[in-house]
Amino acid sequence: HDAYNPARVIDAAKHLLADAATRCHAPDRTSEDNVHEIRKDLKKVRAYWRLMRYAIGKQHSKAGNERCKRAARQLAHARDHVVMLGTLDQIAQDAKTKTAVAVGQAKQAMHEQTNTPPTASIDWDNVAALIRNDNAMWSSLDPQAIDPADLKRGWKRTRNKARRYDKRSRKHADPETLHAWRKWAKRWLQQEELLHPDKTDRIAQLDTLGDLLGLHHDLAVLKHRLWRNDRFGGKPQRRVRKRIRKQQQSLEKQALKLGKQVFA
Repeated sequence: HDAYNPARVIDAAKHLLADAATRCHAPDRTSEDNVHEIRKDLKKVRAYWRLMRYAIGKQHSKAGNERCKRAARQLAHARDHVVMLGTLDQIAQDAKTKTAVAVGQAKQAMHEQTNTPPTASIDWDNVAALIRNDNAMWSSLDPQAIDPADLKRGWKRTRNKARRYDKRSRKHADPETLHAWRKWAKRWLQQEELLHPDKTDRIAQLDTLGDLLGLHHDLAVLKHRLWRNDRFGGKPQRRVRKRIRKQQQSLEKQALKLGKQVFA
């Protein structure tokens, strides 16, 4: 049980939350990179709360997970806007001239639809308070009272969930199933990086799998937002949507092939 060290998990969570709290008060807290780093910290802490499911009980681990989720959700709009624009840049690469022009029109339409900076709606005091409260909960845990075997049960649950969605995606690869697969694969990756850092091949595979499925999801969200944008339609929209479908099919194929190696 050396890998499933309660003190290591608690210390890692507190370190991430301390970093997130510092970033909430940084002079450049509204920068794209800073918002992204806070969200990354919170996602890792959420994965650690899932590890604690059997060690401290479902109710307490779920409460911690939800607290971090609420904090991250307030930062989501700012991050999503950046991701959507970056995804448009990505699909413009190596595209034919008419499609590249259509992508430029899509970016312009998205800019016009956003009247205020995406970071303007963030309640930083509330985000900082949620992070502070979560850190206090981790600090109240006694590592000596936690059975490492319960941490291992939490890790197995995450691994099994990721494997289950891998199987489901092979039967019916709809966007919702692929997104769920991505989330559980990412949670397993975050737990592996903490508990089994020596499993470098598996970590690298899970990281790549998460990137493939993450881009697939970003494309699905982008397609939906463009469809809802009344400033962008007609042939340009059809060209961009066709490009999105083509890339999603390629990403799906790559993810399913890699999944066979990861979940063999």
